[in-house]
Amino acid sequence: MNAYSLRRRFPAGTPVRILCFLVLLALAGEGPPARAVEISDTPLDAVRGEDGEVVSGHTLSACGRVFQTRYRPDDWSGDVLAFAWDPHTGLMESGGGEALWRAAEQLAKDGVTHDSRRIVTYGGIWQEPRGVPFRYDDLSGAQKRMLGSDLIGGSPADRKARRMVDFLRGAAVPGLRERAGRLGDIVHSAPVLAGETLFVGANDGMLHAFDARTGKERFAYVPHLVFDHLKSLGEPHYLDGHRYYVDATASAGEVVEDLYQRATYLVGGLGKGGRGYYCLRVGSRRRVREGAGFGPYQETFSVDGIEAGACEREIGSLVRWEYPRPAFPGHGGGEDDGVSDPDMGYSFGQGYVVNAHAPDGEYRPVVIFGNGYNSPSGRAVLYILDAPGGTLLRKIDTGAGDDNGLSTPALVDADLDRRVDYVYAGDLKGNLWKFDLRADDPRYWGVAFGDDLGGDGVIDAADGDVPRPLFQARGQPITGRPDVMAMHNACAPRASGYMVVFGTGRYLGASDRFDTSQQSIYGIWDAGDAGGPLGYLTRRSSGRLSSGRYLARRVVVEHFHQEGLPARRLSDWNTEAPSGVEGAIGGSHGSGEGRIETAGWFFDFPGEGDPDGYPGERVTGNAAVRGGTAILVSFATSPEPDRGGDVSWINILHMCGAGSAAAEGIDPLLWSRRYTGRINDNPAIFKTAPASRLEQVMVVDSSGRIVEAPFSGEVWGRIFWRQDWRE
Repeated sequence: MNAYSLRRRFPAGTPVRILCFLVLLALAGEGPPARAVEISDTPLDAVRGEDGEVVSGHTLSACGRVFQTRYRPDDWSGDVLAFAWDPHTGLMESGGGEALWRAAEQLAKDGVTHDSRRIVTYGGIWQEPRGVPFRYDDLSGAQKRMLGSDLIGGSPADRKARRMVDFLRGAAVPGLRERAGRLGDIVHSAPVLAGETLFVGANDGMLHAFDARTGKERFAYVPHLVFDHLKSLGEPHYLDGHRYYVDATASAGEVVEDLYQRATYLVGGLGKGGRGYYCLRVGSRRRVREGAGFGPYQETFSVDGIEAGACEREIGSLVRWEYPRPAFPGHGGGEDDGVSDPDMGYSFGQGYVVNAHAPDGEYRPVVIFGNGYNSPSGRAVLYILDAPGGTLLRKIDTGAGDDNGLSTPALVDADLDRRVDYVYAGDLKGNLWKFDLRADDPRYWGVAFGDDLGGDGVIDAADGDVPRPLFQARGQPITGRPDVMAMHNACAPRASGYMVVFGTGRYLGASDRFDTSQQSIYGIWDAGDAGGPLGYLTRRSSGRLSSGRYLARRVVVEHFHQEGLPARRLSDWNTEAPSGVEGAIGGSHGSGEGRIETAGWFFDFPGEGDPDGYPGERVTGNAAVRGGTAILVSFATSPEPDRGGDVSWINILHMCGAGSAAAEGIDPLLWSRRYTGRINDNPAIFKTAPASRLEQVMVVDSSGRIVEAPFSGEVWGRIFWRQDWRE
């Protein structure tokens, strides 16, 4: 999903974040010799629809389109479809026969050949532009070797590598795999809309850019980071040896580069396909001085404006960088040994393009992402790179290692100056980390809590310090992105800090399907420096934390049916605080050193021993907050996916409890509705009437069925997930 713009005003309970939506985390590809996390080379949910296709993702647009990705596990082909959607009613036309267009059909049309397609790749820092045509004669020697060439012109190996490039571009090549179509399977990459161009990664080795109006391919990009296993795509027995390539959702964002210039960058990871990120520049705007002020921004470039006659070398100018930087020895006029980074893992989460602080009130355009999983170091690390050039500005090491990794972060602009101040992210060990990026100098960005043993004002394990997480959900992996809500005038009058909501669970390898360990949803209050780390739960029955504070324990108080579907209602967490402790958040009993405070809430999913529970229920997708309401999708799996049995819930919970909700005039009923089968756990949220609090959650299941659920959200605005490209 795309980012959404920072808001000019914040009603009570408004989420304070810069970017949203995350792809389902998963892990596969070529790992280190000793794999830290179990991986799967095929989708864990390859349950086919009636026509054999699996619906894997979707994106809404404000202009009345729903874009849907699909794949077929019987031939590993993929597709992108566009449907008409009414943003005022939420109604859409579903079903392949009613699609406005299908990208696979566009690529199969007469006149579209492997030679006519415009495909580029990364050519190294010595190239200008850094993008080069994805044609055999334009590749470096190292790239040709990875495709199987011995670099002896005209040799059998060299000719086969040349034919491999033609195959990857879409040609039918004797001796190589026969494909059902040119577009590969799209499993974990949701479509991202930037202007009128739709970007989606596929397991054919490419990021594809489609015209959102027609479905025609504008161009495609082959990251150098996947070159080492590209030739596997041509193996005749590939159907039995599926691999991943560009298998993560990209993210686009506009940043201020200087007083006159703004630029839009698209950054993406590889998911199961590799360790690293790539970046393209897809738009720019500029303004000039007019008298004592400035005139309006004028578009100077947009990927939407790429003409049909534009050549690959022109399109190569979009390519900015890849990280870690690949090695190109002796290519393009200089030596480049590249960058080896032992902290970089498989890049599942989205990298976000935002502005950070800089001296003299300037803006610093950056890209922020977690290091992912199965890195050689096995630690949890936050990365901040320079957006235009890909230079590493800062790596912040949490010191939490032993087969660990940092998941997708949530970014917060605390003072609405359009600069990121704080970052929240979870890791595989259940740690919820807070990072402080308020300094003008990147050297002083670090973990928010811990022991600064070096005395330099920065907490970073790489410097010998001892970072401490805001909260520890011990034994419960955090693989989804948290969401964050400002506490001021929301849960309690004059409250400070933020409420961070997230779910726990993992779904990375085949054994995770059989995992029935206890997972939960948490609402953690970060009260700032005065609050300090909260520690971990020492007694789940009472909610007591190791810091001496409490989390209110929420439980299921009612099972019922809503619109014919099973549902459950949770307790008002205000009444679940320990005896003698006031229920409202921040409520206390006693004073001074004897003061006991609640610091949020938690809900343990019902499991074994509960007649209404489903062992193994978990959350792996993103959390979303609207008007003080948290929305999370959870699911429980069946040991035999081909026989069905999976179930999913849409959980709609008020962040502050029913008491606060009633005071604001919001429906205080808290409920979770159960659905048969797996549904996409990264929902789209839209409003049909701007003057109403009523909002809709929209998700799809693997067969393409549309699932919608209403809830009470915010009054103003209509589309919250769409980035405002012209603000």
